[in-house]
Amino acid sequence: MTPASTSRQPNCKLRAMFTLESSLSFPLPPDRVWQALVDTRQYSLWNPLIRKFDAPAGLAPGKPAHLQVKLWGTSWRFRVTMLEVSHARRLAWRGGVTGCLTGEHEFLLYAEANGTRLVHREVFRGVLSRFVPLNLQQSLEKQYAMMDHALHRYLLPL
Repeated sequence: MTPASTSRQPNCKLRAMFTLESSLSFPLPPDRVWQALVDTRQYSLWNPLIRKFDAPAGLAPGKPAHLQVKLWGTSWRFRVTMLEVSHARRLAWRGGVTGCLTGEHEFLLYAEANGTRLVHREVFRGVLSRFVPLNLQQSLEKQYAMMDHALHRYLLPL
């Protein structure tokens, strides 16, 4: 990599991005929703998107994790770095190829009068993010909403 390409890379990352976001309320305290989010060994029981979440060093900022994601009938594997693990508030990680396409995925929990509001967001950055078609972004957003509803069913079975 030449010095010129190194100096351009941060500008590319900042200019191109898109955000996916969904939210859902749970009639449960934040601690209960949090426990399901950090019990990564149980993801395969409820999560239709993240089928496996392996964090051998534990969930802590700076620690690596490995995700197996099933999307559009295909299984994908990602190595991510945990960004934040704030009890009953925020669980976040980042993965991808810096400058090309990275995703910062987060679950935010907000206490409400009748329970918890879960905000599920991912911000995609990098030069390739500008080329992700709108229909693909919308499809991903639906997948994230499906994940939220699957968590709701897991925590509140009929």
